[in-house]
Amino acid sequence: MNILDRKGVETVVLSVGGSLIVPKTGIDVDFLKKLNVFIRKQVKESNRRFFIVIGGGATARNYRDAARDVVGQISDEDLDWIGIHSTRLNAHLVRTIFQDIAHPRIIENYDKPLMGAKESVIIGSGWKPGWSTDYCAAVLARDYKASLIINLSNIDYVYDKDPREFSDAKIIKHTTWDSSKVLFLKNGFLVPMPRLTLLHLDSQKTWYCSNSCKRQ
Repeated sequence: MNILDRKGVETVVLSVGGSLIVPKTGIDVDFLKKLNVFIRKQVKESNRRFFIVIGGGATARNYRDAARDVVGQISDEDLDWIGIHSTRLNAHLVRTIFQDIAHPRIIENYDKPLMGAKESVIIGSGWKPGWSTDYCAAVLARDYKASLIINLSNIDYVYDKDPREFSDAKIIKHTTWDSSKVLFLKNGFLVPMPRLTLLHLDSQKTWYCSNSCKRQ
């Protein structure tokens, strides 16, 4: 039976920031081990299936910086493609970790419906210029009717302004969707994902932002 049609199985979309997988210091094996344990436990004990979309992290930044150092000016499209292929490399790493329970192919085109998937874990990467991996995750949540979408990021909270520039930036731990939609449109408002991604979701989704795999 196609797991996407199996009744009683909760669909969860997990958007994993690339900086958690590949920070400046290199691949974070400890994080990957925790992710591995967390996902397998959820699949086995909580009857959940996961779409996991992977970001580019330092892999993308290193390649972009190298291109700029050699030739100087790089087009936005070329920079996007470097980032996209970096997400695909990271996604293949994660798929390999879950190879016994993961779909054998990485989602790279979000216009193509996934047919006949029986596996409990499905990995996605970047798609095309202009699409962040967070946006790709939101599309999966919509298309496959996910009950829960989680953004794993190295940013702990939503702030009323950029805390890297303003020492008085305030943390927003809880908010409603209606008030969030207004705040997301304000210039300089920092969220752990692009503003348009959240606007793409409907109010029926439950969204958690976290920088760890400890949430049960």
